[in-house]
Amino acid sequence: MSKGRPESIVGGNDLLFSGLMMKQGSLFKNWRLRWFELTPTHIFYFKCVVGSSAELKGTIKLSDVVRIVRGNEEIGHLSKKSVKWPTKQYPPASKPKTTIAIVTKKRTYYTVAPDRLHAKKWEKAINAIIHPHGTSEQSHTFVADEEDDDVDPYADRQRRQTVMKTGIDEELANDIREQEALINNNNEDDDDEEEGEAKTK
Repeated sequence: MSKGRPESIVGGNDLLFSGLMMKQGSLFKNWRLRWFELTPTHIFYFKCVVGSSAELKGTIKLSDVVRIVRGNEEIGHLSKKSVKWPTKQYPPASKPKTTIAIVTKKRTYYTVAPDRLHAKKWEKAINAIIHPHGTSEQSHTFVADEEDDDVDPYADRQRRQTVMKTGIDEELANDIREQEALINNNNEDDDDEEEGEAKTK
């Protein structure tokens, strides 16, 4: 049984997209692997431990999201400051277009996807909700820059139920093990910084 918010908040039929990404904490700026789930109204992210349970660590209201920015250079230009990406801790962070900034009215969430294709799918999925009619800027953002652009990384898995219901199944456990194998765990465990983020505003 997984821990976190009630299942009704993240219904299986409302789950639009999901996947593992590294996320920067808000206080200590450390990076942790998180399982993200996108619904029509929120982004939920979880701490997932193989052999244990999925614990909801935070939520992002899509109504508060101003824009999505992908790519180190683009994010640096937006934020006007240097983001310390985990290039040594998590090798995908050193590749182009794998980084994502989710800009809200109150703060910016920095994440790193496993590869460019996953990052682009997140960008498209979130933009489809916050900009349902599209914009010229959005169209420019979506210019194809990868092979197999129309491939959904999770299409063959049919994983459209939240971890609130499924828990950490063997398929997700394998994904976690694969990503953890890439991570150089050189940070202290500072999960407390996310406490309080799990409340839906």
